[in-house]
Amino acid sequence: MESFSRFGKARGASGFFAEVIIAPQFEQEAVELIRTLKAWGGRVRLMETGEIDRAKIHGAEYDARCVVGGMLLQKRDLVGWEPAELKYPTKARPTEAQLEDLRIAWLAAKHTKSNTIVLVKNRKVLGVGAGQMNRVESGLIAFKRAGDEAKGCAMASDAFFPFPDNVENAAKAGVAAIVQPGGSNKDDEVIACADKHGIAMVFTGKRHFKH
Repeated sequence: MESFSRFGKARGASGFFAEVIIAPQFEQEAVELIRTLKAWGGRVRLMETGEIDRAKIHGAEYDARCVVGGMLLQKRDLVGWEPAELKYPTKARPTEAQLEDLRIAWLAAKHTKSNTIVLVKNRKVLGVGAGQMNRVESGLIAFKRAGDEAKGCAMASDAFFPFPDNVENAAKAGVAAIVQPGGSNKDDEVIACADKHGIAMVFTGKRHFKH
């Protein structure tokens, strides 16, 4: 299933409740999986948009946010997954499967409230921590949600790690690979911590934000 899928809920006047997923395209395997989920079953609705015209999506340069006494304009987060721009600072390198999980986690983080930590394994989102005052708290929420499934997973952070504490917590949870922007004054300490625990780390050089 396309990683940009959007989940929504709709309830009609009759009280009928539906789960709605909108995506450019669905793999048949994903369709069968979704339709047979006990929690959703017959009430799930899938809407396929077809290929999205990126030129139209990227047409507006700024996002607008209302603030007291005016309006905040901020440049849009148009950061995607750019394999050619990735850097691999740690001794361990992610496998192809881990890179795919890192890609999904990175793109999911883009659409999640900052500060965010996203955990993915086998192309499935296991845990998300979002909207916290610091990244450590977001990580703890994501690890709690994922539980034992976090072992061997990939983790994404929407911004750099200012300290190694997030990596230490990730190691305790069993995280195998991490993607983050890099660029902290303490990158060397963060990398050393990842090396100590045998975690593969990827730098994107760009950050996400959803404020």
